Amino acid sequence: MFHGPLRVGETVRRQSTVESVTEKSGRSGRLVVVVVRTRLTGQDGSPGLEERQDLIYREAVAPTGPAAAAEEAVAARAAGSPLRRAGAWEWHFDTDPTLLMRFSAATANAHRIHYDWPYATRVEGYPGLVVHGPLMTLALAETLRLEGRPERVTRIAHRNNRPLFCGQRARLLGRRTADGFALDLTGPAGATTVPHTTLTATAR
Repeated sequence: MFHGPLRVGETVRRQSTVESVTEKSGRSGRLVVVVVRTRLTGQDGSPGLEERQDLIYREAVAPTGPAAAAEEAVAARAAGSPLRRAGAWEWHFDTDPTLLMRFSAATANAHRIHYDWPYATRVEGYPGLVVHGPLMTLALAETLRLEGRPERVTRIAHRNNRPLFCGQRARLLGRRTADGFALDLTGPAGATTVPHTTLTATAR
């Protein structure tokens, strides 16, 4: 939820609180769901942004397939701008290791599944680097600006349905709704990765 603007140059206070920790069981084994609420306030103490994250931690698993070759990571060259127009309210979303590493640095995310290819594939058992959930959300929100909409986003609600891996084909689809905008991010073979993300927007 966006409460008000945060201005360039001012001192911003960030406070995160763990609201709950819940153990569950899923298809991949035991899980822990950690609910974290983060608030950003401006220099004068006025609220700027409030975010709730449901973070899922899974138990360690052994790789189920052959380890990914290092040559695959080397071959994944920088794709340039991650968003390319494909049509009206339709954008291709291209990811590469450089983009993921820079986003990890910009957001102070030290989880190695996003930038360390051997660790992600040989220790965590993923088929490649994992695209950040917040990066996918940011890409969805960015389409509003790229479409030339004058509205100001006041609230974003989204849920990640399944992971997207670095270099996989993905596209963003959007449409206007009565309350704002609805956006979907689909991965390989049309599988929905981030379904029904809603952006509530008001006139500037």
